Amino acid sequence: MTVVGTGFPFSSFVLPVGVMVVALTTLVLVLRHDDPMTDPSRRWSAAYYYAAALIGLLMVLAGIVGGLSGLVQAALPQTSEEVLYFDPYNFSPDGKPEPLSPEEEDRRRQQALEDARAIGVADALRGVILAGVGAPVLIWHLRQARRREGDAGLAQNEPGNTAPTAA
Repeated sequence: MTVVGTGFPFSSFVLPVGVMVVALTTLVLVLRHDDPMTDPSRRWSAAYYYAAALIGLLMVLAGIVGGLSGLVQAALPQTSEEVLYFDPYNFSPDGKPEPLSPEEEDRRRQQALEDARAIGVADALRGVILAGVGAPVLIWHLRQARRREGDAGLAQNEPGNTAPTAA
């Protein structure tokens, strides 16, 4: 079986969007002034955990979108690029197109449908794997960030702490 395309372009949108979201979130978390975590190291720690949780969220979302895209392609292979841009010609050594016989054209079209289905299934599995890896990253880092914020709130209410508290 020859595989023509690569299916859903996972990395083409995940990396730029992920970098932008992580950078903005880090800036917001570190620079906000009404934060009960007055210690800069606590803010940086929380920013790290939230940024990592956002990366996990992006992985989960990309996995879901890619997996659904792969399922659609596997269920409806005639809508894929492999079938839509099927080339019904043979090319001679001098580069001139020669039409195929009807039997050969049908055989190649069936091969393109099979290839599209296989690519769709592979994309669906890739999406499940990406979401499966991203979910624990999201959950663990989000729990750690919330735990650190809770620890900061408790430390602020300890006796002898003169830092102002939010009303």
